[in-house]
Amino acid sequence: MKKILSATFASAIALVLLSTAVAAQSNHLATAARSTSKEVSTDPSELEAKGSEAPATAINARLTRSFSKSFAAVTPKWYQVDDKFLARFTENGNFTHALYHKNGFQYYSVTKGNPGMLPNQVRQMMEENYPDYTIAAATKVVSVGTTAWIADLTLGSKLLIVKVIGNEITESAHYQNKIK
Repeated sequence: MKKILSATFASAIALVLLSTAVAAQSNHLATAARSTSKEVSTDPSELEAKGSEAPATAINARLTRSFSKSFAAVTPKWYQVDDKFLARFTENGNFTHALYHKNGFQYYSVTKGNPGMLPNQVRQMMEENYPDYTIAAATKVVSVGTTAWIADLTLGSKLLIVKVIGNEITESAHYQNKIK
């Protein structure tokens, strides 16, 4: 199970890095990237370990407005790492973490949850392409305005990790449990 979770998280990280690299031409992203000389980590545990719980006075109005545009009805727990802020919260049983620059720029958000969070179009695409598989878990990754959906599909002892960006579906990883 730990390997499955690691694979899912690794896929989410790769997707975030890929979408960030593709969108690096965005002026807004370039501005935020120039304002910090350190790399952006995609591991919330690593960010928490490096930083500390952010005091309420550190959360400025720009950061609050930016967060509220994406997540209106939740109150996050904030962590500060250098000039970045990590918001962590649970909404409707789904766990989310989002990383922001101190100026309010959102680097990414990752929401992990159950298959019910998948949009109908994405679910139908997965069911059409993998009719024998069952959707076991779902992850939503948003970076630079692009949304990607990652799902763990199971069939007996097989695990298939599939991602959907726009109308394109691709397999990220395939595992076979050989333990009897």
